[in-house]
Amino acid sequence: MTRNATLQSTLIKLAFLNQAGAHPTEIVGLTECGDFLLAKQPQAKVIDQRQFERLREAAINAMRGVEVRRVRLGRVVVALWVDGTSFLMSDLHRGNIMLDHDENPTVIDALVGSVSERHVRNLPLIQNAFDHAQALRFGRKYEDPSVLRLPPDEEL
Repeated sequence: MTRNATLQSTLIKLAFLNQAGAHPTEIVGLTECGDFLLAKQPQAKVIDQRQFERLREAAINAMRGVEVRRVRLGRVVVALWVDGTSFLMSDLHRGNIMLDHDENPTVIDALVGSVSERHVRNLPLIQNAFDHAQALRFGRKYEDPSVLRLPPDEEL
């Protein structure tokens, strides 16, 4: 079953993306029939498609996102931590990454959804990504607990 986004859910998503560090979106209005939201991003510029992968990574970093590397969905999935809540973001295809007015790569649209704390803790696959995203949001250094670190004077 396919479910179209409601106006309210779209507005919430756009506000979230802006708060998380994506490109601001200007709401223009609704179509005459009221079925579609009209939005624009007049400051956004099209990216050089040959540099897409690098620019997408920079746009994710600007939002303090962490790519969930082991997800096998055929797409990039990003963990974000915003206002004490874990979010997953995807749909970061070529049309959803642009340059802002300062020529910095930015996300202009994405699919986002919150993930409950219970689910995060029950899915080790994403737990480290969310812990890393939280550290980035608060400007802290992140050390992956799955990586063995020896004191400087010790050898294996």
